[in-house]
Amino acid sequence: MNAEEMKSLQQGDVIRRKGQSHVFIVHANFTEWVTAIRTVDLTNAGEWEIGSTGLAGLHVGQVVDHKAPSGSKNCVVVGVYGERATAVVAADIADPSDWELVGKATLLPQL
Repeated sequence: MNAEEMKSLQQGDVIRRKGQSHVFIVHANFTEWVTAIRTVDLTNAGEWEIGSTGLAGLHVGQVVDHKAPSGSKNCVVVGVYGERATAVVAADIADPSDWELVGKATLLPQL
């Protein structure tokens, strides 16, 4: 993606870092940078830096990191459901050259 393509991104557009499978959804476009988010499911406590509390001991707002060097970092927990949880990862994108557009948003009209 080039700078002009990045400037044209709209909320809801789907993007990903080149060579990766995880997609992000554009949340906001500030012309000079884009903020995008994706969700992460936490289902295996052994894969996450969460201490001895296990997944059930997490709380909303807690920040967790995946143990793998290339794993998701700075994930903010948004829901805990027994022994699983959901977190959100945000990316601020100022250099669009490592990113590609996967799909354009199809937004429903606001009511």
